[in-house]
Amino acid sequence: MTYKDGKCIAEVDINTIPFEYKFQVYNCDGHYVEQWESCANRLFILCKQADEIVVESVWNYPDGTKISSKRTKIVKSTIKKSCSQEFADL
Repeated sequence: MTYKDGKCIAEVDINTIPFEYKFQVYNCDGHYVEQWESCANRLFILCKQADEIVVESVWNYPDGTKISSKRTKIVKSTIKKSCSQEFADL
């Protein structure tokens, strides 16, 4: 995940659908987890009607504030290239 222009951007290679995920934040040395995303594991299932899917992440910061923001857009054509032929014609 990278931070650019006030936005966190995550790029992933998708090999199977559906899948579960959750973001985590490491310390600056990358040795241990500072914080997990404050929600249950998310289940990603491709929607046939959608051209792109927005993944929303919710974080609880140490001061107790809750911030919800849309962080990742996944384009269906990218998913098609990454998945097995079974999912390519969705």
